[in-house]
Amino acid sequence: MLPVARWPNVRREDEGLDLARTSASIAFVGQSHAALSDECALESRLHAVVAGIDRTDIVVCTCVDGEIAFAAAGPAREARRSDAPVRPGCLTKLFTATLIGQLITEGAMGLEQLAGTLIPISRSVSECLDGVTIRHLLDHTHGLDDSACIHAPRAPDGFIDSEVLIRSCSEFRLNRPGEIYSYSNAGTWIAGAILEAWHDCRYEEILQARLFDPLGITPEVIAADELKTAEVGLCPATGGAIAISARDLARFLDSGGSRKELWPDPAVASAITPLPGWNPFERGVYRGWKFFGDGWYGHNSIADDGSTVMARLHPEERISVVVSSTHPHANVVAARLFGKALPGYSTLCIPKLTSPEAVDPLILQTCAGTYSNSRDAFSVTALGSGMIELESQSGRSVLNPASDHVFIARGADARGVKFIQFLRRHGSSFRYLWDGRRLYKNVKVGVHD
Repeated sequence: MLPVARWPNVRREDEGLDLARTSASIAFVGQSHAALSDECALESRLHAVVAGIDRTDIVVCTCVDGEIAFAAAGPAREARRSDAPVRPGCLTKLFTATLIGQLITEGAMGLEQLAGTLIPISRSVSECLDGVTIRHLLDHTHGLDDSACIHAPRAPDGFIDSEVLIRSCSEFRLNRPGEIYSYSNAGTWIAGAILEAWHDCRYEEILQARLFDPLGITPEVIAADELKTAEVGLCPATGGAIAISARDLARFLDSGGSRKELWPDPAVASAITPLPGWNPFERGVYRGWKFFGDGWYGHNSIADDGSTVMARLHPEERISVVVSSTHPHANVVAARLFGKALPGYSTLCIPKLTSPEAVDPLILQTCAGTYSNSRDAFSVTALGSGMIELESQSGRSVLNPASDHVFIARGADARGVKFIQFLRRHGSSFRYLWDGRRLYKNVKVGVHD
């Protein structure tokens, strides 16, 4: 466990949370389950949070034992729309994981089944998936790299083109299957292809028939001129041209929480695939669901229109939380709305900054090198001042040393990179650079070294 220290002026863009503002949160600690589903109280708290903010567009839903409470600020409230549409974005990964989970429960396949045996692909392409299981796909431990793939390729019939997809994600291998976590869309795209092959239907048809219809969810199709990507149809990993209401999203979360047999025993930590390095809130992943500690699961999303969504589920207590916001970021809203009761905040752990003079120059030299995936590269140079310089497509920045081989960018010099961590010492170098989300491989270290 990393020691707790004051967080410097650093903001993670993918998390969208300014930690310095959490002290102003409206505490929601110790409230009863009944209070969580009190719609009037939720509305009052939300209005207090957004008071003084000129531009807001926020929808909040909580669900406790099936009881949903709704609150909104901005256009959704003005129109009194409890069905305000939400772009699920990466939360769609939870839908895909649930559909795969259904087949596992029905005995159609197993977590340890080799993924290559479930898709009609050529032998040469199947070899690219050697050793990759369903579990690896769901938990982002497959070792494939999708960084150069904008979206899942489609065949003329609208199905995911498995051959093109797998070849493109196999050109650059980060690691061996099951070795280490690195977040990506690749595993979920392949899981979507497996669903299509099993049901002989396109993904959107499977999602509607197997998940949305039983829950009474009617999705909204987004017009092509409102999309900022070339994605065709509904994407198993990023959503694509779909929106559902926050209420329906909360209903989906609650349906998963109501089935306690789907979730690991909280006392069995080994059931969770851990993150390889530090992340301020996330702790790991379980069958496609991110784990935030204290029994909370879920996901975060940023859609191509800039809207953000935070979804959390506590299966043991059967509590679900959905926050969707165009402005400000959903995680900022949630932090100020729920305070330390929000999953992850009670266990927030920050690396302690280290005096540059106390850093061993040999360690800095060990960090130096080039770390990359198939699209991006980071060049790391050791500075004589006990710090490192990071150069990437975003520009150059100087990072200050912290504990556990973490380096933190100075607020005014972040250039899109807030922190990095060096992982897996390998001789006189490190094997990986970690940015809290993805891995980048040292170009001098092979996958099997």
